[in-house]
Amino acid sequence: GIIDHTDSIGDAGRYGKGDLQWMTAGSGIQHAEMFPLVNADEENPLRFFQIWLNLPSWKKMSKPEFVMHWKDDVKKIRKGKEYEIVVWVGQFGDVKVNSNLSATPKNSWASDEANDVGVFYVEMYAEKSREEVRVPKARIESEANRYLYFVEGEEMMINGREKIQKRTGCELDASQSFTVKCTKLSQSQESIRDSDRSRSSSSSGKNKCAFLILQGRPIGEPIRSSGPMVMNTNEELRKAFQDFDRTQFGGWPWKSNDVVFPRAKERFMSVGGKEIFAPKSKR
Repeated sequence: GIIDHTDSIGDAGRYGKGDLQWMTAGSGIQHAEMFPLVNADEENPLRFFQIWLNLPSWKKMSKPEFVMHWKDDVKKIRKGKEYEIVVWVGQFGDVKVNSNLSATPKNSWASDEANDVGVFYVEMYAEKSREEVRVPKARIESEANRYLYFVEGEEMMINGREKIQKRTGCELDASQSFTVKCTKLSQSQESIRDSDRSRSSSSSGKNKCAFLILQGRPIGEPIRSSGPMVMNTNEELRKAFQDFDRTQFGGWPWKSNDVVFPRAKERFMSVGGKEIFAPKSKR
């Protein structure tokens, strides 16, 4: 799908189809995401993850910024039609996305490789459900926290013995590698397989198991939050709301709160008034 982004510092973008937008809110920013109906004669499906990473206290008042990773720049590990691993942040085995740290917002906790922040998305296709995916241990091992979230499918097995049900999550030992195997499809997925065996496992968008892995060194500071505000103390939280009431984090420079760009406009990012389109080969 496609997402249109606008924010209170005047930056904007249109992204989707596998792109990654990485924004650091820092000292405060208003932003809006709209979902344009770019296809006039067919459906406009959209699926995306919005994942929040906390900032340490000494970075919380940093200047807001965002970067865009176009879909072909996002690292992927594929094994035929059996599985695909998307490396959005960090390092998965030998595949490393942070080798060019200019592609990471400089004030993000993930910009320091010593924190071993990882955000990985794995799809295992149902027609190849006997296949296992091995997830390597974190580079900093037990110094990292690691969580797995089972987002699509009916049931999967961790290390050949621990069953995980759909739409659940678990904490894992980051000092140990582990294997994942898709063991059970939902009823709708099974009926699709039985009634149309010629269909590709990925053509319907349903015949798969999918999960997220989030990991990284904990910041180790207290957290106080309310709505979108995340600070370290109640006093800082009150001040953040006061700052918003006073400044609106820069106000809203757009004509409406729900900006949608023209249907024919290609994917782009606009930062500091400079508009950059996705390369033609990556559109």
